[in-house]
Amino acid sequence: MSTTSNTKLILTGAALLIAIVSCSLAVARAITNDEISPEIDKGEPTSAKIVANIRKVMQDVNHVNTVLNAYIIPSVDAHQNENVADHDKRVQYVSGFTGIATIVITENKAVLWTDSRYIQLAKKQLDKETWTVMEVGNQDIQTIAEWLSKELPQSSRVGIDSFLIEAKAFHSLHDYLSANGDHSLLVEKNLVDVVWDGQPDYKKPALEPIDPNSSGEIIKTKLERVRTKIEAKKAEMLIVTNLEDIAWFLNLRGGDIDYSAVFFSYLIIFNDIKIKPQLFLLDKERAKAHKIDNHFNTEHVDIAIEEYASNEIIVGISKALRNINERGKVILSSPSKAIHSTIQESRRIEAESPIRSMRIIKNEKEIKGMREAHERDGVAIVRYLHELDKGIDDQFITETEGTKLLDKFKSHEMYRKLSYPPISAVGAHAAIAKAAIRDQYDSQITRQEIYLIDSGTHYKDGTTEMARTVHFGRPTPDEKNAFTRVLKGFISVATAVFPPNAPFSFFDAMARRSLWEIGKDYDHATGHGVGTYLNVFENPPLLTSKNEPPGMCENMFTTNEPGYYEAEKFGIRIGNVLQVVKVPNSSEYFNKNGAYMFEDFTMVPIQTKMINVDLLSESEVEWLNKYHKRVFENIQKHLSDDSNIIAWLEKETKPISKKKEDCNEITTPESQVTTITPTEQ
Repeated sequence: MSTTSNTKLILTGAALLIAIVSCSLAVARAITNDEISPEIDKGEPTSAKIVANIRKVMQDVNHVNTVLNAYIIPSVDAHQNENVADHDKRVQYVSGFTGIATIVITENKAVLWTDSRYIQLAKKQLDKETWTVMEVGNQDIQTIAEWLSKELPQSSRVGIDSFLIEAKAFHSLHDYLSANGDHSLLVEKNLVDVVWDGQPDYKKPALEPIDPNSSGEIIKTKLERVRTKIEAKKAEMLIVTNLEDIAWFLNLRGGDIDYSAVFFSYLIIFNDIKIKPQLFLLDKERAKAHKIDNHFNTEHVDIAIEEYASNEIIVGISKALRNINERGKVILSSPSKAIHSTIQESRRIEAESPIRSMRIIKNEKEIKGMREAHERDGVAIVRYLHELDKGIDDQFITETEGTKLLDKFKSHEMYRKLSYPPISAVGAHAAIAKAAIRDQYDSQITRQEIYLIDSGTHYKDGTTEMARTVHFGRPTPDEKNAFTRVLKGFISVATAVFPPNAPFSFFDAMARRSLWEIGKDYDHATGHGVGTYLNVFENPPLLTSKNEPPGMCENMFTTNEPGYYEAEKFGIRIGNVLQVVKVPNSSEYFNKNGAYMFEDFTMVPIQTKMINVDLLSESEVEWLNKYHKRVFENIQKHLSDDSNIIAWLEKETKPISKKKEDCNEITTPESQVTTITPTEQ
């Protein structure tokens, strides 16, 4: 997948205020049933009733500081995660929409902003009488800031939970609304939590220590490196709110959020070695129950474990500040407005977390684990595709039943959980680029339509993601030509040679070039970073038209997943995970800085039946054949118990050539099925 609703998916074409969707959210104060206003309708919670209830509390000074004209609801969670716990699925609770979005509720309108990946899903899920849908990135559609400034009466009051918005986004919105209508952006409690009767509690499963054979580095040396970076910034304290950073730094994994291996927490690190780092957990007893102190002792660190509940983290931060000089500087990385406001402006250093820059560059043990995880996952995918090819004539296998079958093949002692909701999609369903198909739209997998499987897994030693598009019958010429152009972009990235710190936009453009030549494109990122048993979505790298430091670096991992989607017809995506490695004997390249390339970790055949070989160059054919040789060699050794699967794998990885196809194969020149004449290399 490329980055998904409860999946790991990335907002594209960011408009001014869609940044709200990537904001920070601290765990909001729990609202007890006794606090729910008596005027609130506690009947069947339809979307219309929930919106009406929110409007009531917007006018109720028992819940707001002042009467509000509008209220904003982002869909992210407390720590910038798009994939959120059930407790934090506020957008879904209010609207019924399961994608990524931002909601604005006014006195008489309810509007939902989402991007092109989720527009079709929004049309299926939203109550049209209640909701207006706005497409982010569409030049004809107003941003949230623009819409609010024009929709609201002069000097209106707009509310938002300050734990739900990044400080930078808050101030941008505040300044825009103030300059365009004299509107006020106000900090309020979470009004969704006020009306949400039966809001799920946070899960608190066991915390899992990761030993040095998998982590590659103990906490002690990580702490030493972080303190060096804090000192370099002339700071005395670092506040860490990113859950991936915390889990990676502490060599701990959790399961508080589905499809993720993080746990709700905050971490404070002091530059002074005499002051213990402080770990804040939702439940302190959880650490005792799982003997986390023993883990810290093994890793040669002494960490104070504190407990916080909801907005009490502000109290914890305030107390931590007493440990440093009253003018001592504090490093903050993309903090929420609430946490940002806790630190005096003169003391703030807003910079990238030093832990993130360490985490995104994998060490030798992490790389070894990722390699083994992908090989293990490749075996499961091969078994699955073979089972479908063999069984769909005699068995009624639907999209969701297919994912359950795949889960069985992934069963292994190192298996932990799926890394995102699998996308198992037939025909037109595959054209919904980033949305997992819901049961009510379940279709049968047959030999008559394209089938797309996009699946990822957390194993204890690494995280995987892969996408393949196949046809178990005979693909149409249009499908083959579209698939081949996606493949050309895929190979272009896979074979790239580039200087250190190459901009991410370079790879994004390479992946799109073949589609651009015929006026086609796709509406998601080309790729994103992958964590090691953390989150499947990691940033950086992020392969889009935008760039951010540090660019592509050695031992980063990225997905390579271009696609093409024909609405109501079919969708195509090919996805692998790649490691950035140094090109052998390239020390003289790029002013003696060396050259870099990618190594494919995903070991799954790319279906050659889907290829129009006439569109491939000789070098592209050569790359594919070499890749398939690697796939066969790495996977077949795990299939010794089944000669039928080995025979199937051998057929799927058989070398292809640009010789004239067999007369039985139908090949239609692309000029006959496209309206734009392509320019081939």
